Amino acid sequence: MILECPSCKTRYTIPDDAIGINGRAVRCAKCGHSWHQWPPGQEPPIVAKAPEPEAAAPPPEPEPAPPADDYDYGGYDEPIPSRRNPAKRWTIIAAVIGLLLLAGAAALQFVGLDKIRGQLGFGAGGGSTVSLLLEVPRKPERRTLASGNELFALTGRVVNPTRERQSVPDIQAELQDSEGRVVYNWVITPPMRTLAPGAAAEFNAAEVDVPKGARELKLSFVGSRS
Repeated sequence: MILECPSCKTRYTIPDDAIGINGRAVRCAKCGHSWHQWPPGQEPPIVAKAPEPEAAAPPPEPEPAPPADDYDYGGYDEPIPSRRNPAKRWTIIAAVIGLLLLAGAAALQFVGLDKIRGQLGFGAGGGSTVSLLLEVPRKPERRTLASGNELFALTGRVVNPTRERQSVPDIQAELQDSEGRVVYNWVITPPMRTLAPGAAAEFNAAEVDVPKGARELKLSFVGSRS
């Protein structure tokens, strides 16, 4: 059955047997108004009004209304639509982004970073020369010329150990003294600017007026981080 609060008109749906044959006192869960509810189809008894005597007696004090019971009908109220939870939505979005990042990392590991960079035209290492090797198979030649100048000559080669074509930058040559200080340096132009997979290119270089205190040769690629 459906109850309606006489005060605020809030409606409640309750079981048919919750009222009983004699009715019961109920209380609105919303506004707190109390009233006696009769079962469906049963009207409250009508008490005949006695004729008033000539000397009107003071009306009797009304009996206090029976206390409302603790039966809570709020649970039978119409359902309230739940609100959206923004925290839950952002949690789902963060989880999806994390799965996408993991999938991208797995794809890079499976395909190979060098291959992807080679297809984009950057070469291995995104333009870095880490994948290329510099080798000096023979000891550099040093001798004093008839003019008294110091000659330093070397032969080396650039090796591409990867399976992708690589760009070859300029080569930085440095001569250091016994304490590791650079006392002379120059740039060597490679014999070719690209190397096929597994290929190598030999280069020669010679410098005059090299300081006699130079002891150690160090070669690197221009712009290399290593």
